[in-house]
Amino acid sequence: MKMRKFASIILISMTILLCSSPCFAANDTDVSNNPHVLFLSSYSYEWDSIPKQLSGITDTLSGKANIDYAFMDTKRIPYNVAKQDVYKHISYMNEHEQFDYVIADDDAALEFVLEYRNKLFKDVPIVFEGINSESLAKKATQDSLITGIVESFPLKQTIDIATELQPEATNIVAISDDTISGNGSTAQFMDCKSNFKALNFSTINCSTMTSNELKKKVASYGDDTILLFLMLTSDADGNNYTTTEGIKFITSNANVPVYKADELGIGEGILGGNVISYHDMAASAAKIVLKLSRGGNIAGYPVQRVSNYYCFDKKVMDKYNITKNDIVNAYSGNVKYVNDTKSIFQTHKSVILPMGIIILLLFALVLFGLIYLNAKKKYVEQLSEKDTMLNNVLDNMPGGIMIFRASGNPREYVKTIYFSQGIPKLAGYTYEEYSDLIKRSIFDCGLDAEDIAEFKRTIATDVTKNGPVHMRFHQKHKNGSLLWISMSAEWAYDESNDSSIYYAVFLDITQQEKAIEAENAALEARTSSEAKRDFLSRMSHDIRTPLNAVLGFTSLALNESDIPPGVADYLNKIDSSGKYLIELINDVLDMAKIESGKLQINEESTDVLALLNTLADAFTIQAAEKGVTLKTDFSKATTRWIMLDPLRTKQIYANLLSNAIKFSESDTQIDLIVANEQNDDGSIHVTTTVKDQGCGMSQDFMDRMFMPFEQNAPSDAGTGTGLGLSIVHSLVDMMNGEIHVESAPGEGSTFILEFDRRLSKPPVNTQAADHNPVDLKGVHVLLCEDNDINALITEKILEMIDCTIDRAENGQVGLEMFNKASYGMYDAIIMDINMPVMNGITAAKAIRALDRPDAKSIPIIAMSANAFDDDIEKSLAAGMNAHISKPIDKQILFDILSKLVDSKN
Repeated sequence: MKMRKFASIILISMTILLCSSPCFAANDTDVSNNPHVLFLSSYSYEWDSIPKQLSGITDTLSGKANIDYAFMDTKRIPYNVAKQDVYKHISYMNEHEQFDYVIADDDAALEFVLEYRNKLFKDVPIVFEGINSESLAKKATQDSLITGIVESFPLKQTIDIATELQPEATNIVAISDDTISGNGSTAQFMDCKSNFKALNFSTINCSTMTSNELKKKVASYGDDTILLFLMLTSDADGNNYTTTEGIKFITSNANVPVYKADELGIGEGILGGNVISYHDMAASAAKIVLKLSRGGNIAGYPVQRVSNYYCFDKKVMDKYNITKNDIVNAYSGNVKYVNDTKSIFQTHKSVILPMGIIILLLFALVLFGLIYLNAKKKYVEQLSEKDTMLNNVLDNMPGGIMIFRASGNPREYVKTIYFSQGIPKLAGYTYEEYSDLIKRSIFDCGLDAEDIAEFKRTIATDVTKNGPVHMRFHQKHKNGSLLWISMSAEWAYDESNDSSIYYAVFLDITQQEKAIEAENAALEARTSSEAKRDFLSRMSHDIRTPLNAVLGFTSLALNESDIPPGVADYLNKIDSSGKYLIELINDVLDMAKIESGKLQINEESTDVLALLNTLADAFTIQAAEKGVTLKTDFSKATTRWIMLDPLRTKQIYANLLSNAIKFSESDTQIDLIVANEQNDDGSIHVTTTVKDQGCGMSQDFMDRMFMPFEQNAPSDAGTGTGLGLSIVHSLVDMMNGEIHVESAPGEGSTFILEFDRRLSKPPVNTQAADHNPVDLKGVHVLLCEDNDINALITEKILEMIDCTIDRAENGQVGLEMFNKASYGMYDAIIMDINMPVMNGITAAKAIRALDRPDAKSIPIIAMSANAFDDDIEKSLAAGMNAHISKPIDKQILFDILSKLVDSKN
């Protein structure tokens, strides 16, 4: 009895340690093989849904498969960067042991599997889960060895119950972002529109709004609006959110209840809805793998949808005066409630009332002595029941408990007195098999020699002090895989023969170790990315500053009269080379923006035909200079006005055409063909073909052609950074398009670009005349520039249009000169950013804060070698009207100055 009480005390204390550990299913002795399974996730380990999914997988496969994990972390790392690291990681794992099955979690992971199908996963069965895009799932299952589970959110059911709970609502707003998952969820939301014709459907794209804008927007909705949370991972300020952080941000600012169609966030501010279970979804995928490993045919497991149930937070219901009766009236089925505190009477009402009547009868009919004896008997039975339950828990709890005796020299003698069922389960043995092993020695259970030596050293040191023993070691599983095991042992007492009794808890920490490794790798990647961005920013600034002088003086020299032809030729070549260097710098900066997730697609109503003709005119001349014919065919581009980003679309076409010209020989032809056709949903499908008769590409280069800095050969025609195709591929991905390449050495190359876009209408002022520049003669400009050479160039450029210029050598002097000037003396201020004493950002803010009528209205133009997007944002946030990057393009300067001075007047 004393031993049993002591075991109970141990159980209570140790269960607290074990309650957060993964559960391990009992070993299935019917399984003859232990397949090698890779769980590949689009997210990082700390993403909110991942622990639930890992729990579902380990509950199903623990002891039945050897599981490895890979996390892409695409919520923080661009897909094109993440896939390269994951490719190397999985290639390394493949070199040691091939995978038998792959579980792909979420869209980006499935995209990766499809992209590297032949290289990494050839003939390997793939089971996907958590896929938002049904079109992607349909595309994947064209492969007969791929099936899985679509994460189709029960949005319609959630909106159904929301309309019942808020019958006065006329609007429904979905909160989402522009990630791959966010776009997929938004598409599912908009698909519900036809089912609710009485509701006005709209969305909030969090990625395009600052934190303050988002806060105000959410707070502005009243009882006439249903708020539905889909996704929030980042905002326009560059803040990144976990699911929990995003939910807390939205619910803390909302004045109406917020619904959601998955279980994450219910209990943390979300009201609820018809939700999916991430644990069950991952467990279903794991069960398919388990059945396949036992001889099942993958054709017998078609694509299925994730199961769902209704769940609501009682605390949020109380906040918005929603009762359980309201829920029952809206939905008559089973509903799960969280934060639903009940009194004992409420919980056991159906039992307490009849028991109360029985007890009253017993008190009236039975003597006090019989009541006492009966109560004592029940107490004994309860103790026996609890004792049995405790023993069952000890035998079936995850992990395990062991009691051992260290006697004499602990290096020589350690004996096991007791171990729970969980100990052999950790290593895949039955209780009897482990008993046979432990009889020989505690160290004869799959520990390697190095771990045994460390184990003995630790015990010998700590046992002699009656101190706790803590260590981690490798243990070989019965299936051959290696586990990381954590042991924590506490001294209990010394026996009369000086033996020390210890109680130890063993936990399998393999998953945690793998997750920590993955997290460290992700942190290293982020640190490297930040260091690279800082370097690029400094490099860009330091190159642009002297380049401004080179191009500036070249431009001024070319405007001089009576230049000898030979000198003019030299100057033109200097100007051309300088502009090419700027293009290279801009390519590097664009790549940095893409990798950091800062580059955005800004769609607007665009005249496609005008855009194509402009490109054709420019590149026809460029091709002709090399003796190449550019042939265009826009006859099937019948839809003129569509929504697209004209700048990035030109960049894509320009890169493809430049490459085609660069790798084409004289007397060959390049074809540019653009066609569009209308989809069933009314959108436009645009297909672009760029075909050349150049040198072509090898298959080896085509496999890596879209990676940064890759070139076909060290001696490629001309020079370049090797970033053009990588930027093209990234931009196409951001536009949700596809790019295909057909090529062979000596046979030319064909690039086929496809994307869908919405129809648009010509802007109201399409037919209006272009901006008519004002005459800048006599315009008085205050130039704040510390660099004498840059100041001289700017002054000379402005003098070309008869401007009057006053120069200040830093921001402090510029502030004082403006403040002392009479009202209206200066028409504009040109402000450098990096200056001593006071920089341009501080000076601009100080000028806007002056107490004089023209301080708020005078145009301030930033002119800086800092060219990153956040540099431009800082300039605009400081109150400047525009930002021009060095080297100065005089026409851009004239246009901006003309528009700002015109609007001021």
